Amino acid sequence: MGRNAKTDSPADWTQVSGWASSQFGSLVSREKPDHQINIAKACLLLALEEEAEFEVHPEMEATVRACTELSLTSAASASTWTLERLDALAAEVEAILVAAQAAVANADSAAAAAAAAPAASPSVDNHASASASGTFESEQQQQQQQGQQGQQGQQQQQGQQQQLQQQQQSSPQSSSRTHGAPAVSVLEAVNTVLFDRHGYRPCNRFGVTSDARLSRVLESGVGCSAALSILYLEVCQRLGFPMAARPLENGRYFVLWPLHSGLLNAGGVQFLVDPYGGGGLLELSEVCELFDIQPAQLLPASRRELLAALVGELRDAHWARAVGCTPSPAGMTRLDVDTALSNAVGCSFNAHAMRRALAASEKITWLTPSCREAQLGFALLQYFGRHYDEAWVELGVYLEQSHADRVERIAAAAATAAAAAAAAARAETLETSEFASSESNEFESSSSGSSNHGNSTNTDGLTSSHPHPSTSEHIVSAVGSESHHAALSNSTASSPSQDAVGGGTEQAQCTEASHSESGTSWDDRFVDAELAALQRVQCLWEKVRLQMEFASPVG
Repeated sequence: MGRNAKTDSPADWTQVSGWASSQFGSLVSREKPDHQINIAKACLLLALEEEAEFEVHPEMEATVRACTELSLTSAASASTWTLERLDALAAEVEAILVAAQAAVANADSAAAAAAAAPAASPSVDNHASASASGTFESEQQQQQQQGQQGQQGQQQQQGQQQQLQQQQQSSPQSSSRTHGAPAVSVLEAVNTVLFDRHGYRPCNRFGVTSDARLSRVLESGVGCSAALSILYLEVCQRLGFPMAARPLENGRYFVLWPLHSGLLNAGGVQFLVDPYGGGGLLELSEVCELFDIQPAQLLPASRRELLAALVGELRDAHWARAVGCTPSPAGMTRLDVDTALSNAVGCSFNAHAMRRALAASEKITWLTPSCREAQLGFALLQYFGRHYDEAWVELGVYLEQSHADRVERIAAAAATAAAAAAAAARAETLETSEFASSESNEFESSSSGSSNHGNSTNTDGLTSSHPHPSTSEHIVSAVGSESHHAALSNSTASSPSQDAVGGGTEQAQCTEASHSESGTSWDDRFVDAELAALQRVQCLWEKVRLQMEFASPVG
């Protein structure tokens, strides 16, 4: 069996996983701008790869390849894979908005007709009051007028409804699919369709990979916060009502808000949308307090960040299944250097789940190539999966790049501090010269006005007996600070050929000593913690090297 030469599509399930992974990599490549990434398509490619790996276990590939009659099957319907289900959900929301707008138009026309009714029949009322008997002809004429007015109102309503339907049919994908409805009305309609009609709901569990597969979420209605948030975003995007999103708690929770109009505001209180809570509203102050963030940190996430959060759910679920721990974030075995150094993961683990966790971690590095944490996670999974050669290389690259980032950050901080110290020294020097000039003028005026009794005044003595308070101390401190930062800048410009952590250790020691001498305002505790973390990675790198030597054949 091979791939179709025309479409390059897989011929059986044994090729689906590799094909979907390759397509995903092409979709989120570095060369592609972020706004051109199709989130829904990327999610379906992830789901397709996960489903293919679930259906065909690697140990059964040889048997499956021998089955020439194998046909492609899927648990999801065709409308899910073609994104027609998302389009249908958006169409339902639009229908609600159209109906609401038509109801408002009907109410307005009815009010206008009621206001015009008394002015349309004054003669009838006068004639009825003039004739004491109230003839049958006048009553019949009044009924005919009322019937004509009712027919006119119905014709107006039908015309408005036809006009709305024509607009809907002519531009189903345009930005006017909300038909001018306010943001609150649009969100209410989306909540009605997703959570009331179709019953989408939170999974309230961890470790189930299907909760992060968009295809499965569309079919079952149960999903994690990342999947439900992406579903919400995609429906709103199809309505021409884009939403912004921000992952919280390492991507385990999402909050949304309208992209163009900003946070929802009611009575001076700002609100965010909670897709995991049925589309309810959360106060901004409540979110900041609950997740320990500042309002300035609620910036719209890129599409790569959203996908990385979703893939992170898959990685954590596979990791928990691989090592046999609880998938709850509070009790899960941490994927970090300390776990590797303490040998917390034994020799026996689920190899298939470990491979799936490694594949998910690699995709996160595709999505966030500049994230050192993602790079370290990928290296750790290589180590836990017993791929020591790859782990050794990835850890070495991580150490070199982290060291370069640290040197650049320290140099930038030193330059900023030196510039601030120089500016303070110049300001102090100017103040000192102004003070000396004013004292000199006072001395000259007092000398010229004094009597000639042989008394003389020593200007040098005046200057020395009235120094400006703390002037010399500040200048000495400023010069010392400048020399310290110059020395630090020179130390950070050391040869890049030095060992990554070794050079970082020397610079950290130099930094710590100079900080204690000059009393700068840097946070030494952060520097020490960062250095300690790099040293632990260095220890793991050495451990992997020893394991490679031990595993290599002798002779």
